[in-house]
Amino acid sequence: MTYPEQEAKTIAIRQTRRSLYGGYLLCGFFSSPEVFTQALLVRVDSEGDTLWTKRYGEPEDATVALGVEPYVDGGYILTGYWDYGGPWNRSFLIRTDSLGQQLWRRNYGGIAGQNGAVRIAADGGILTWSLYREPGWELDWNQMMLTKWTPSGSIQWQRKVHKNYFVTTQDMEILPDGSIVGAATIMNAAALVKFSPEGDSLWTREYTLFGSLHGFYDVQATSDGGFVCTGAAFSFPPTDPDIQTSQVIWVVKTDSLGCVVPGCNTVGMEEYLMDLNDYLRVWPNPVASGAPLTVSFTPPLEFTPNGPLRVMVLDALGRQVHEEMLVQGGHRERGEANLTAFSTTLSPGLYHLHLTDNTRWLAGKSVVVE
Repeated sequence: MTYPEQEAKTIAIRQTRRSLYGGYLLCGFFSSPEVFTQALLVRVDSEGDTLWTKRYGEPEDATVALGVEPYVDGGYILTGYWDYGGPWNRSFLIRTDSLGQQLWRRNYGGIAGQNGAVRIAADGGILTWSLYREPGWELDWNQMMLTKWTPSGSIQWQRKVHKNYFVTTQDMEILPDGSIVGAATIMNAAALVKFSPEGDSLWTREYTLFGSLHGFYDVQATSDGGFVCTGAAFSFPPTDPDIQTSQVIWVVKTDSLGCVVPGCNTVGMEEYLMDLNDYLRVWPNPVASGAPLTVSFTPPLEFTPNGPLRVMVLDALGRQVHEEMLVQGGHRERGEANLTAFSTTLSPGLYHLHLTDNTRWLAGKSVVVE
């Protein structure tokens, strides 16, 4: 803020993207005493010097840009939300020319908003990853919505999934085969949601680290066909003595099916706990074929399983080759382990061991049989 008050301005950047012709695009919002909030688009050169700025939305509409993408004709696509005035269609999609002049605007999404991303498909279609909400729904209930738009702003198709309490949509990427992966939050878990090129839901994986609330804010495809996600994990209050604050940044690397240990898609679980892997021990590893393999799991005291623990072993092709119940230890307060040992009558090769309860994937290790 500056004084006198009439000179006070607030400028916030919510996303930065490379321009097709060098430099960068920045989107966010602008506000001042005369302007409640307007969506902001800034183009800068490769040195960060401003080439031009544009603002969108009426001064009283509280319009905020969340995502920007260069379009194939040299123009730009902008998405975000507005939070004042009428009760319907709080998300927006704007197409501009190469100088940022608005060509058209579409409002959509019911009364939801405040989360979203935009990408351009190989055929020139526009994809938005956003929320949907109807006025009669309970407080904080939303639905994820994936929409494909034509270049003229008509809806080509629309898919809605995962209506739930405290759902958010964050980043989105289009993969080389045309499929789509979206980063999100479902209740207290970070999530990845995968769609076919036509918008059909293929799978959902939910990830938690500790505590109360988790989110993925960004997802990127990796050269091995998997994904890397970044976000934040919150605990209210912190329960782990090694965590000195209620919020940590986390990075999660998965394979192409959203698994942190290959084969998770075959064990029938969609929820993954990310903080228990250090409590799982498997030895010896490598293990000789026919020799006993011991599995030990000593979770922290605050961990409560949802039913009996079991160990599943998958081969490199994801086929289940062994299943074993994990015998629970007698006194968790003394650190006694849940333990099992079984003979590895398996052919030499690489295997993936998964520990689950009735509803969740808890931990996993790769095992080499010699």
